[in-house]
Amino acid sequence: MNKNRILAMFVVVALSGMLTGCAQGVKKTAIFSVRDFGAKGDGKALDTRAIQKALDKCTEAGGGLVRIPSGNYLSGAIFIKSNTTLCIEEGATLIGSTEEVRDYPVLDSRYAGTEQKCHASLINAIDAHNVTITGKGTVSGSGIGGTRPPSGPRVIEFIRSKDVLLENIKVMNKGRWTIHPLYCQNVTIRGLDIRTTGPNADGIDPDSCNNVLITECTFETGDDCIAIKSGKNQQAVDIGIPCENVTVSKCTMLGGHACVAIGSEISGGIRNIVVKDCVFKNMHRGFDVKTRKGRGGIVENITVENIKTFGIKNAILMRMDYPGNKGKLIEGPAGISTVRNITFKNIEIHDGRIGSVRAAKESPIQNLTLKNIMCHGDGELKIETVRGLVIENVRNEDTDKAVTMTDVKLRD
Repeated sequence: MNKNRILAMFVVVALSGMLTGCAQGVKKTAIFSVRDFGAKGDGKALDTRAIQKALDKCTEAGGGLVRIPSGNYLSGAIFIKSNTTLCIEEGATLIGSTEEVRDYPVLDSRYAGTEQKCHASLINAIDAHNVTITGKGTVSGSGIGGTRPPSGPRVIEFIRSKDVLLENIKVMNKGRWTIHPLYCQNVTIRGLDIRTTGPNADGIDPDSCNNVLITECTFETGDDCIAIKSGKNQQAVDIGIPCENVTVSKCTMLGGHACVAIGSEISGGIRNIVVKDCVFKNMHRGFDVKTRKGRGGIVENITVENIKTFGIKNAILMRMDYPGNKGKLIEGPAGISTVRNITFKNIEIHDGRIGSVRAAKESPIQNLTLKNIMCHGDGELKIETVRGLVIENVRNEDTDKAVTMTDVKLRD
């Protein structure tokens, strides 16, 4: 074997080791390390400019892979363009700066259901396609800023982007939404470890998106682990972009308010949602549908199946009288939400309650199916104002009365 061939093999092996933990199957040949553009990675120097230079150079090359190697990188907002993989390698932490005005420019986004001015997030992709964030490193948000416009930065936000992949990283945050896909198509989020603290610290908020898969993720959050949204009030109705075709599978929720929430911002419509093969632990609510008068919107075609809950106060909660709704309400019948075609099946509840279902008198929940629900706890399921109920094998081992019903009609 000649020396040139040996050298070539050595380079291939070394490069493979260097990129361990990054996206598999990346075919781009252009590779850029943020260190080569001046990033210090000492947790003290602001590395925003160096990281952005590496990302821009990747874009100029037509796409490729940008490496953030081991180290602590203090940064403000960075922007990823199309055909780019950002690899945050094992031992690397991207840390959000706490200088809001200086380091997070104001842009147009949506927060809490309303389009408004917001500070850019730590990692942003806007009008991009084929974007991946991967590796075994950590992204840590700053948690700075308030909820009034311009709201404080999230950690990762994609706006009007498609073919997006987030995988394997750990994400930390406090007091703010964490991952926010907005008006996106074809989003895959897998293998993430998301840990947040404080109010409003949701884990993932798919917002008026189409085709979203969230799988094999672990959550411990200060608020909802996953909250599926489509904007609120008349503005969202006028925009008219629903959140649809969302699958949540094989996830573990360890703490927070709700494991998976629908709403309360549903005015643009939410449909075709599947939550399956998940474990919910030690939270207030398992699966939670929340809306109220004046919000409007349609929630339909929801399936929740093969779920195990432990220490969940309400495994199932559906309420059309959710309190609080800032902004101008939708007047009259158009402001009454429609909830229909909802199925819960194969659910085990340990050390908790089944929950409750409460519809609005003006708009009963239509076509609700409950099958094979076993509660090893002390609470019954209360159902109010439903048309087309199918209920089979719903039991509570601690009482003979597992279900109470008011204003309910069974399906023929």
